[in-house]
Amino acid sequence: MAGLTYDLEPLAAVAGQLVDTIKCPRSKVLPLNADIFFFHLTFLKYGTLEAYITYQNFKRGRYTMPKVVVFHAGKEEYALPIENVVSIERVEEVRPIPHLPSFVLGFVKVRGELIPVLDLANILYNTSAGAETGMFLLVVHTETIQIGLVVKEAKEILEVPDDSFTNVGLLAYSKTNYFSGIINLEDSLITQIDPNVLVESLEGIREIQDYVSEQKTHQN
Repeated sequence: MAGLTYDLEPLAAVAGQLVDTIKCPRSKVLPLNADIFFFHLTFLKYGTLEAYITYQNFKRGRYTMPKVVVFHAGKEEYALPIENVVSIERVEEVRPIPHLPSFVLGFVKVRGELIPVLDLANILYNTSAGAETGMFLLVVHTETIQIGLVVKEAKEILEVPDDSFTNVGLLAYSKTNYFSGIINLEDSLITQIDPNVLVESLEGIREIQDYVSEQKTHQN
């Protein structure tokens, strides 16, 4: 991150006296070490003591990189932001419901919560993973509804440096706007999925949401 260049013009409008603190003309673009830049922003927002603590934590490596859960669906690796993943479960008995879209395998209860089980391989590749053994269920929180995604393998939780994210190659997936980016690692490329956009793009999701709400009402 060292040696990045920042345009201070838009930052000045947001951070107030940032440019004066760094002592440079407003229109000038300065090469700043990332931790020094981070310190100045924090100083303006929190004050001297808090800025100092934050700065020291940053230097000691306590600034945490974004984390994702990596898994297999089909033959490819995908990732979800860890803040959306509630838990990783073994796929157990799923109760099928007739007249639902083909990507819905049915419903399952996880810790008392009724969750629709979605076949991610069906959504992505139009192939079913429902009959395979040893599958995992990613319980995922979205803005619309909590879902369970059936995947082949939940591999790991991965910390991803900011400079590893890219949108390169996503033009080929213009119909799948839930692909939010590519994680470019030394030995692999991992496609990150935005679960909120994924759910909103699924046909019949409102009917599924209504069914879950109806079942909750009956339980109460």
